[in-house]
Amino acid sequence: MALPAYYSTQDLCSALSVTARTLHRWSNSETTPFNEPLPKPVRTARGSSNRYNAKEIEAWIKNNIENSHLVA
Repeated sequence: MALPAYYSTQDLCSALSVTARTLHRWSNSETTPFNEPLPKPVRTARGSSNRYNAKEIEAWIKNNIENSHLVA
C-alpha cells in the first residue's frame, strides 16, 4: 500500500490517539516531550484542514514515538 502524500490533523490525531492540541504542543520545540518537535504542517488552514508531509511524519514517528519512553 502506498504512503499518502499528506496526513490531515484528523488523520494524525486518530493514528496517535491524541488531540489536535497535543499535536500543537508536540510541534513546539519548548513544549514537546520528544527529542525533536513534530514537523510543522506544509499546508495550513482553519480546523483539521492542515496537511503534514507524510514522509516527514513517518520519519518523526520512527525517531520519536517508536523509541520513546512515553509509549506504553
